[in-house]
Amino acid sequence: MIKLISTMAGVWVTTLLISGIRLTDDSTWQITLLTLAVFSLALIVVNKLVRPVLKLLSLPLLVLTLGLFSFILNALMFMLAGWISVQTHTGIMVDSFWAALLGALITSVIASLISNLLDSKED
Repeated sequence: MIKLISTMAGVWVTTLLISGIRLTDDSTWQITLLTLAVFSLALIVVNKLVRPVLKLLSLPLLVLTLGLFSFILNALMFMLAGWISVQTHTGIMVDSFWAALLGALITSVIASLISNLLDSKED
């Protein structure tokens, strides 16, 4: 649950900062929360199921680029989560690869900060 909440917060901040990533319908706060939850859940599932397979397949590129190719994988996972959430008609639009790259970076930093903060308060 902490992962979902922290990812939702990261995605929300990302939609505020990056113009290429936007909510498709933000008429009420309930719809905004639902949209963030669907996108965040899609992102978590994609990162748990699809990303390991792509990481294994792109292992030579990861080694050649000293791990920098993982940024591209993160952007692709962000774009895939956006596509999934748009297909469910409660989505976040990701306009370009560069927006997805920045969005994935911002979301991961904010989500990890919030997750660490919430985890430390549970102890």
